[in-house]
Amino acid sequence: MALMKTRDVTIHSVFLVYRKLLEHIERSNRKLKRKATPWKKDMYGALLVARQELKVYYEKTYRDHGFLYGTGTLLAPQYKLSAFDDREYSTWHEDTSKRYCEYLRACFTQYQQQNPELLFRTVQRSSTSHSSELDRLLEPLDASMLHERAEFDEVDQYLREGTSNWHTALERLTDF
Repeated sequence: MALMKTRDVTIHSVFLVYRKLLEHIERSNRKLKRKATPWKKDMYGALLVARQELKVYYEKTYRDHGFLYGTGTLLAPQYKLSAFDDREYSTWHEDTSKRYCEYLRACFTQYQQQNPELLFRTVQRSSTSHSSELDRLLEPLDASMLHERAEFDEVDQYLREGTSNWHTALERLTDF
């Protein structure tokens, strides 16, 4: 519901929305697996099909035009690299996070070269009061997939800063 209500930009939430949907289907299937009621068996079968279809679309977010989603996610201070730590539902996660970091670094370097007169620095947001309901529902994951280099530039500094901590209300929305 939060996704439908929001008028905010949500491109940064794509990976986590898919992941939360897949997790919800998995939890529901575990509950329905041993049920004998005909409608519950039907629901179980429908959720298996839905899971497969959702995984197909989720994998496409890591390919096709995924750099748009990836860049939007990296620039969202509440997610950064944490949204890419998905070993369960995607086979693309490792290469993707590295590729998105390199893409962000290349874009930043190009921008920095085009605007040498600008002083670049990382700004930390200290307040979470402007978060959307959707952002509060999507709990970021822990990740430490930072680019390994001897010296750190502003992209490394940004990615190493902690993500904003959000408490989730997803459990009360998904329990049935």
